[in-house]
Amino acid sequence: GVTDWKSKDDGDKQTLAENVAQVIARELGTSPPKKVVYDPNYPYGGEMNPDGTLILGPTSWNEDGPTMIHTIGHEMKHAQQMDPNNTGQSAKEKEISKKNFEKYQKIGDHYGAYEGQYIEKDADSYADFLKRYFSQKMREKDPNYSPVQPGDVSDFFGETSDSVKKWTDSQK
Repeated sequence: GVTDWKSKDDGDKQTLAENVAQVIARELGTSPPKKVVYDPNYPYGGEMNPDGTLILGPTSWNEDGPTMIHTIGHEMKHAQQMDPNNTGQSAKEKEISKKNFEKYQKIGDHYGAYEGQYIEKDADSYADFLKRYFSQKMREKDPNYSPVQPGDVSDFFGETSDSVKKWTDSQK
């Protein structure tokens, strides 16, 4: 599961990443990625493409479970921001996100400009929340807990749904 992410083979990581992305998408009121792709040559942790592809690079793929949760959470927040029909953002947030994407600064162009964008701060804040909350919950549970099956992942996030909703509502 996520707690023993580093020891998983690529097939198990793929399945778990897809499951986690689906659950987070549901929590954010947006569509899950059309596909999740591991690219060993991708230079960053992840990227959510407008075509619905979630790309994960080795800097997240080869790290621990909480880091992967952070990366997927960050990128799924971008999916929400790109989705005009999402149910998790206010009209004002949708408009700010749309304008930010129109003038988006890529990470390689100028890091300070990239990092200071609304959509990046919003995605980082959500991902940081997920990583902290996940780490806390896993410390409270059996360290061998392994949410590999979609139902198990949903059960874990089902426990966090109220907290995720409170966090999302506090960002509006």
